[in-house]
Amino acid sequence: MSRPSPKSSLSLSEKLRLRLRELRKRAGLTQAELVRRMGRKDKLGTQVCWLETGRRASPSLRLIADYLRACGAGFSDISDILDEYTSQPTEVETEGRAAVVRFVETLPTEVERRVDAYDIKTSVPARFKGVPPEPPDKRLEKCRKLAAAWLLRQRLEDKLHETLGQADMRPASLVRAHLASHGRTVWGILRRTRKAKPGKRKKLLEEAHEKMVKARVTTEQAIVRIEEVTTRLFRELEASGELDLLPDANVAGKLLSLKPADRLTTTDRMFEEEFRTRVNEFNMARYRVIDKVFEEVMPMLERAELVKGEYVNYRGVVVDCLVIALRTRPGSEERGRMREQAIAALAALGRDLDLGRRIADFSLARFDELKSTIPPNPRPA
Repeated sequence: MSRPSPKSSLSLSEKLRLRLRELRKRAGLTQAELVRRMGRKDKLGTQVCWLETGRRASPSLRLIADYLRACGAGFSDISDILDEYTSQPTEVETEGRAAVVRFVETLPTEVERRVDAYDIKTSVPARFKGVPPEPPDKRLEKCRKLAAAWLLRQRLEDKLHETLGQADMRPASLVRAHLASHGRTVWGILRRTRKAKPGKRKKLLEEAHEKMVKARVTTEQAIVRIEEVTTRLFRELEASGELDLLPDANVAGKLLSLKPADRLTTTDRMFEEEFRTRVNEFNMARYRVIDKVFEEVMPMLERAELVKGEYVNYRGVVVDCLVIALRTRPGSEERGRMREQAIAALAALGRDLDLGRRIADFSLARFDELKSTIPPNPRPA
């Protein structure tokens, strides 16, 4: 981890005195000869001696300029030392780094590394752009405010997901995606106009509404619903003071240690995760019912003295019957037609059709009894 650098004035004084003495010796001059060339009196010899020994920690620019001229040198001969000094952090920045270091030392190692890197990434470029350095308390507050913004955004995503979930929209729905995006747009307008330019809020919200209506991807009623939900959440958080509430340093540090994509679970991701869960639950329940019915069918197959490879064909009839039971009503013409199609598939394989009919009738009856244990199919019909 980067630590605050020591005061750079000592380093400058030490390097400068060594370089100046080197330039004098390169010119073949003693201190007395150098003083005569500088053409200055009144304790000048003492000042040059102090300058070369480091006792003169802050020499004047005029003294250094006369020293270089007497040696036949120029500022270009010490420019590397000066550039190194001016590129170092200021005292305020050093204090800020020290505060961040104290903050991240309370966090787990991996979190500590990422937060420290974040502080360096956001503070160092600013210095080279001429932006005044921020004091330590401001830098820590900035980290906490960023974390607070992510936490508030998660509250919005949770509310959008709840609202859109009630509409029971299908996965990858264009309507759902547009409505969620519109909710985020409304949230951004409310946040930006809360303290700065509040008079523009109404106009910006109207423009966002009109843009959504012109897109013609959903009804205006649905658009208004999302706007109301988002606005209500914002006002509730504002009234409770949560919009200005900053998380403690530990919570902020852990959140900022994550990659941006991992700091927020959007309603799209939540819906996809829930959809996958529903699909898995549906499939597992379906397999359990199929296994149970096929287990009950096994005695019929064993009595028929089938060879081992023939079992899979009759299991296929059982699976087809589950689909038939889920899609059709008992006694309907559609069920009868689909049942005959499933049995006819056995004829192409040279299997016993009479056995196939008995298995199909038994399976359909059992599936009608057990299909209530299978959740609805989440996939589009």
